[in-house]
Amino acid sequence: MDQRYLFALGGVLVGGFLVLSWPKTQPAQLEMIQEDQNAFQRSDFTSVPLNGFGGAGGDMPPHEYTRTEYIYTGDITLPSGTVQVVQRLNPTNKPSATAIPKGFADAILNWSQLSSTQLTNVTVEEPSHSGYSVTIDFNQGMVNMYKKISAAERPDMYCSGEDCYRQNRLQESDMLPNEEVLRIAQDFATEYGFDLTQYADPVVQDDWRMWQAASTTPEDFYFPDQISVVFPLLINGTPVYEEYGMPHGMTMSVDVRLGVVASVFNYYASDYQERTYDAFTDAEKAAEVVKFGSLYSWVDEQADVVEATLSEPTEAYMSYFRWDQETQQSTNLFVPALVFPIENVPEGTMEHRRTIVLPLVQEVYDNMSAMEPMPMPMEPFDAPAIEPAAAG
Repeated sequence: MDQRYLFALGGVLVGGFLVLSWPKTQPAQLEMIQEDQNAFQRSDFTSVPLNGFGGAGGDMPPHEYTRTEYIYTGDITLPSGTVQVVQRLNPTNKPSATAIPKGFADAILNWSQLSSTQLTNVTVEEPSHSGYSVTIDFNQGMVNMYKKISAAERPDMYCSGEDCYRQNRLQESDMLPNEEVLRIAQDFATEYGFDLTQYADPVVQDDWRMWQAASTTPEDFYFPDQISVVFPLLINGTPVYEEYGMPHGMTMSVDVRLGVVASVFNYYASDYQERTYDAFTDAEKAAEVVKFGSLYSWVDEQADVVEATLSEPTEAYMSYFRWDQETQQSTNLFVPALVFPIENVPEGTMEHRRTIVLPLVQEVYDNMSAMEPMPMPMEPFDAPAIEPAAAG
């Protein structure tokens, strides 16, 4: 995302706070707001503070905003007619809730007035302060796990000021090697009986290393407290990707301080069926998606352009959710796609993706066109003149 629009979003949030907190805005304050607005209109930002991104943070190198165009010199072969799409089936038979003990709720509600009660979501947890909580989603056929973490284990989680965060933040020497992160995740999967037959070998999401290398103030860099491990999903031996190029699958977050798995999500039952969809056959649009690296075609024409080359694509699936307005339910589809590996990333960019994904189903493009975001430049802000309140 264009980092200037991140600034815009932050400005909107701050502006909303000002309106709510300062109902009696004075002319002098409006002049300050006008100056801030004028400063934002200029595109002379030289340093972008980086916060977030898995806990990492620090100042990024001074640079003009750039966007990457992806160059593929080969032919893109598109299907014709129809293609087979894999649909993940949600459970149809939910457990009955009739025989479930309801504790105190039995005494305050006449349950006999309800008919055909079913369980949709259930949460069970270990009673200890550091145990696991497991949520079973019977609608989606999904299981999620979260570790309860106490203040004794992670005092940094209860910080309320910058001094506390700095005192308790991780150092580079605290970071676990990727091999150790993988071992923790794999041992956890084995211990708790996760079915890994439908997944490829797990991969560590270590983008924090890129953010650290690009930081101009390493002493202010915040190392992430948790590191994600993705077990890439395989369907009939074919890998599945997200639209933005990352592998799709079960994800575990490893707590760096504690050396344990802190959460598991996107772990679901593997019941599938195939459906026929119209193929995507627009060669011109396909070239555009590959060039800009996304289904969304809006680009900032004022940005500097750098180029990255792509190698020969492989066949894969892309995870895609279709929302049914009538049933108010979402359906997870895995659509055929071409995946282009990124061969090189130009210096001076913050590109963290490894692949570009080109879906091959027409419906994906039809739905994306209907909700394609279109960031709009901010218009000059003319502050209204406000007369001071009369004394009285």
